[in-house]
Amino acid sequence: MLGWALRFLMAAIAVVLIAHGDVGEGASLILKIAVAVLLALCTVSLFAAYGRRR
Repeated sequence: MLGWALRFLMAAIAVVLIAHGDVGEGASLILKIAVAVLLALCTVSLFAAYGRRR
């Protein structure tokens, strides 16, 4: 699970780097949603990994 969390985090960082460029208003909204979803998945994966170790 920790591996998944790191993958989701890296994907979110990649989306942020892509969004840093000059993108249209509609694409910007989609990228913000993608970052929010990926960070949420990262958080869930981290908690799941922590729960498995106990």
